[in-house]
Amino acid sequence: MENKQGNWSKYFWGTIIILLSLQFIATMIVYFYPSHEESKPKASILESVIVKNLKQGEAKILEDQNLSINKISKFSDKQIDDLFDDIINKNVDDFLDFHYSFIGNYAELGIALRDKILDEKSDDYMKMLLGEDFSTKLSLVMTNIQNQYSKQAKEHFNFIGKEATKGADKILYKDLISNIEKDVQKKFKIKGITASLYSLSAMSAAILLKKMVPVIVTKGALKMAVKTSTKIAGAITGAEAGAVTGSICGPLAWICSPVGAVVGAVITYVGIDVAVNKADEALNRETLKKQIIQNIEDYKIELKSQTNNSIKVNFHKLSDQTRQNYKKSVREMLD
Repeated sequence: MENKQGNWSKYFWGTIIILLSLQFIATMIVYFYPSHEESKPKASILESVIVKNLKQGEAKILEDQNLSINKISKFSDKQIDDLFDDIINKNVDDFLDFHYSFIGNYAELGIALRDKILDEKSDDYMKMLLGEDFSTKLSLVMTNIQNQYSKQAKEHFNFIGKEATKGADKILYKDLISNIEKDVQKKFKIKGITASLYSLSAMSAAILLKKMVPVIVTKGALKMAVKTSTKIAGAITGAEAGAVTGSICGPLAWICSPVGAVVGAVITYVGIDVAVNKADEALNRETLKKQIIQNIEDYKIELKSQTNNSIKVNFHKLSDQTRQNYKKSVREMLD
């Protein structure tokens, strides 16, 4: 009998303990995971807090936004300056050496003639002046700027989040705040700047060439005109001199005279080329160098302006969208 009472007592208290445990677990679930209806009052209060904070903290957010844009713009300017300063310091003199050489003179004429006949844009000038890897270097610059933009954008995103939830009970609203932040994070996109920078990178070489080629080709055309008029007279004189030289050949004068005329004309032709090149270089090299550098500097300023404007527009848009997304996300929890 006593054994039966003991077993009954054991089962009784065991059942009580199990029921109490279940009740405790249920209570914890209800407390930590409230139903959607029960979370509505909390979401409503949190919405008021976020809307109020974003309105009162607008000046601080805009200040942080402008500081972020300035940081990216300074980084961008430095990247672009380094790229084009490197071209000015390393490539311009080498290009001018080529431009004033006998081979370079006719290579440029061939490029200009080919483009005129085929109506195509040649990248030969870009390779000679900007370097064969200019496009690659420019793409790398734009990638570096994009990475800096992304870094500052994420820092600004976190700043907005802190301002939006400032003063809210982080324990009481822990789950709500976590859900809002996750939702806003999903909507946080920085693709706009990528497309803008890629577009600038793709257009840069073509725009710069459009500025540079007329300056160089015009100089070359003027020089070629001087050479042509000089060569007509010089070739005749050279041919006559060659023919006279041929008379010294005596019985073989009928062979020597024509050959001498041709040789004399060719020597005079090349001699005039070299002489005009040297004279042109002595008179105009520094002027042409200044014009080339000024064109590069002008375009560098233009590219920096376009890049910084793109950064500013996209960052403003991103900041505004983030603030709006905080309001939308908490509002969606009330629906």
